Amino acid sequence: PYPYAGAHQRLNAEVLASRGAAVVLENEAVRAGALLPTVEALLGDPKRLREMSEAARRLARPDAAEAIARELRNLAGA
Repeated sequence: PYPYAGAHQRLNAEVLASRGAAVVLENEAVRAGALLPTVEALLGDPKRLREMSEAARRLARPDAAEAIARELRNLAGA
């Protein structure tokens, strides 16, 4: 995660990872060459990819933009 954004990326990444939908790599690990082996390991494990995909799908909020807009209208008294 990008370390200079108030930890927002880290927090988002950790939520996804804790629910099985992502793998978090620190910048230092990426610089040390961990990205390619991590991607290769994921690509070589269809079961894990399927599980991660299902986990991400469970976290999805397709109606998020509409829900936020509705809440903003409510707050504005519209």
